[in-house]
Amino acid sequence: MSNQSSDSYDMANVKGGPPHFRKKFIGRTREIRTIRELLTGEGYAGVLVSGESGIGKTELLKESVKGLEVKGRVIWVSAARPNLRLPRTGKRYIVVVDDAHQLDSVAASWVHKLAIQENIRVLISVQAEVEVDSAITSLWVNGLVARIEVGPLRPQHSRELVRVFMSGAISTDDAIDLSYLSSGNPALLLELASGYAQDCVSFAADGLQVVHGNRLIRLDIDAATACASLIHRLTPPVRRILQMVALAGRLPVEILDRLTDAQTLVELEEGGYVCVKRVAGKSEAGGHHDVQMSSPLLAGFSLLEISEQQAEEHFRTLISVIAARDTEFLESIGIARVTKWRLAAGEFISQRELLSAVGAVLKEGDLRQAIQFSKAAWNFHRSIEAAIMYASAASVAGDFIRAEAVLDRAHFLHPDSIKAIACAHARLAISKGVARNVESIVGSNIHDSEVRLCLALSEYAQGEFYQTLQITTRLMRNHMPGRRLEVAAVHMAALSHIGRPVEALNVWDQINRSNADGFKPVPLPHVTLEEGYAAALLYAGRGVEAVPILEDLHSQAAAVGNVDAEVRWGWALCLQLLDLGKPDRVVDVLSSLHSGIDEKPVLGRNVELLTLHAQAYVSATTKQDSEASSRERYSPFYANHQIARAWIAWSLGNQSSAMEFLTTAVTVAEERGCYGDVALIVHEMARMRIQPDDDERFLSVPVEGSLLNAKLAYAAAVFQKSAVGMESVAISFAEMGYHLYTAEAFAELSRIYRMTGDARSATAAALRSQEFAAQCEGVNTLSLQSLQIVDDLSGREQQIAQLAASGYTDKEIAKFLSISIRTVGNHLYRIYKKLGILSRRELAFHFPQGDQNSVI
Repeated sequence: MSNQSSDSYDMANVKGGPPHFRKKFIGRTREIRTIRELLTGEGYAGVLVSGESGIGKTELLKESVKGLEVKGRVIWVSAARPNLRLPRTGKRYIVVVDDAHQLDSVAASWVHKLAIQENIRVLISVQAEVEVDSAITSLWVNGLVARIEVGPLRPQHSRELVRVFMSGAISTDDAIDLSYLSSGNPALLLELASGYAQDCVSFAADGLQVVHGNRLIRLDIDAATACASLIHRLTPPVRRILQMVALAGRLPVEILDRLTDAQTLVELEEGGYVCVKRVAGKSEAGGHHDVQMSSPLLAGFSLLEISEQQAEEHFRTLISVIAARDTEFLESIGIARVTKWRLAAGEFISQRELLSAVGAVLKEGDLRQAIQFSKAAWNFHRSIEAAIMYASAASVAGDFIRAEAVLDRAHFLHPDSIKAIACAHARLAISKGVARNVESIVGSNIHDSEVRLCLALSEYAQGEFYQTLQITTRLMRNHMPGRRLEVAAVHMAALSHIGRPVEALNVWDQINRSNADGFKPVPLPHVTLEEGYAAALLYAGRGVEAVPILEDLHSQAAAVGNVDAEVRWGWALCLQLLDLGKPDRVVDVLSSLHSGIDEKPVLGRNVELLTLHAQAYVSATTKQDSEASSRERYSPFYANHQIARAWIAWSLGNQSSAMEFLTTAVTVAEERGCYGDVALIVHEMARMRIQPDDDERFLSVPVEGSLLNAKLAYAAAVFQKSAVGMESVAISFAEMGYHLYTAEAFAELSRIYRMTGDARSATAAALRSQEFAAQCEGVNTLSLQSLQIVDDLSGREQQIAQLAASGYTDKEIAKFLSISIRTVGNHLYRIYKKLGILSRRELAFHFPQGDQNSVI
């Protein structure tokens, strides 16, 4: 039996992909269905999948056995180190043997024995046009297993693959060209796309251009043939060195000097295959030189040629050279790199070394590598420390199922470590958005610092900032090795929410001055120190300083696949960008987050709301927000959610809903003592000219910092129609760098002057408003719309609009202005048309009640 297969590739492990790139399996539904039917049905002992290197055989095998555990235990066998023990009889097994062409005669015979057993089905992959042991070939020759040929991707699936890989940041024509040049080989296609993303591959009038060393090579033939010819012209010993460089990513010259002669390195460098770069050391005189591939495309082709067995041999060679060097040289290479090589070589590594490597890569922000090392520590040692680290890393990456499975297994193996596992489960619950369950998980042992920290994180996640501070204040006084920074971060963030950002910044200064052992970086915290600092800066009115911090944190998280941190910091960055009047940048940032929130529904909700909020700022929203869940009221994002909903409703013309959202939010925030959030919400109410019934109570809440006080002062000036107060607020916003709020303050000042009949001052304020609004990416908020009315409406139209908005009938307006009722109606028709409104009620939002005599 033979089936021609096509159309899929799993991109989980592709190197060089964009930061937010997420795993996705494309196509091959027919082949997967066929393989599953053959494995679970009668007539065949299994399936053999054959195809050229890089075509996606391994990923097809992985996808095909998903969900088959109910039909029998799935066992994966490494061709490099096969376990030659036969599974026990009586149970049903599915044995997967990848790269079976690498098996020696003994291992191949073992696979053959498995295939003829009644309780076993085999799923085997081999590389096409490579000699395979007769024990394997006889399986399909004699009809014991079905054979499926995996062919190239179809053009449409190649284009879909590259578009997903590039997150849409590629034109259709370029995607088509890359698909054609790859000859349907998905591994080559993704290497081409990676080079395209890094500007190493581009298109010219006569074909593809590839940067090769210092030279620009034009390819008018198949890219696979061209790159393969560049590598194959090298002698086997030189190619072996090139493969080591490609595997390692970069290698110190000192290592290569022990593996080959100087002439080989010269040949590779002059040929443009590799380049040499200096790596700075701790001292000015220190450092070393690294050799790395000159092009990601060439690196990809070199890797395609290396079998699993060859890769292990190369890494063993590298480790043997490193072992002969001194400790200083090992430190210059880095513990993470050496650990990665040792794992690739199949070495057993101690738990201390693996967890040290986890700490090293987390300092660099590399979550993917931390997951790999912590997983190895768990697989090798099955310790409680390794389990908690692995589960923490998995949960941060959004893999909650794996995290729970690891913790459950650890609890079974270590029944005496109840507290540590309970705290790990509590942190997992917070990551999943069910922080209210934490106390039932860990209990309420107030004498245990780790338990109290979990409770503090739970209270913060539910928006209970005063309760958070009660716990963190005591924890700040205690010595918590390895956790002081996390405690400080939560403490700072909670202080900011209740309106005490200056005190939060004092905590930051204290930490920076301290050299105590308690202040050590904590692996995988729920709230980082930088996040707490950024929140304090935001609430204190130093948002211009906060933006670059948040941009760095967001970029670092995206680069290493930390979905949780990427969305949290992206959210915080976008809130600040909205404050600064940059809605276009907000939409750009948020659009890159959608591919990383599939496993994070709570974070996904934040992204959706903030996207609509930003669109509302430029009157681009066409979608009404769905009904809020009752649980959202218990969240540190509750105020932001309600503000976003209000702007969405306002942009769709539903002012009553906007008023309801904000009125509810400010009442809840005030009842819970979240005075910083009260200031934020009251400011938004003033921006929409929604005056709460008890505005004096909300305007007098105690807050620190120039921004929160300026927001309350703005609301007071709007509600009291105070020109002096509004001018002072406008100057304050301008000094802090908040151009949007400055523009709105000057627009409101112009409106106040207009109501009092001071036309000259109104015009001056309007000009100042336009000056700042020009820096705000087309923002079209209520105050700025009112500003535009000054230019669009004639003097008579402004008079009639003001009177109509103040509740006067057409007959009364006609009498005041000595014109006919029909003329009033005609004017109102033109006013409604210019403003895009339908009623006097909507007109009142643009012309609130003032001194009508000033317009008569």
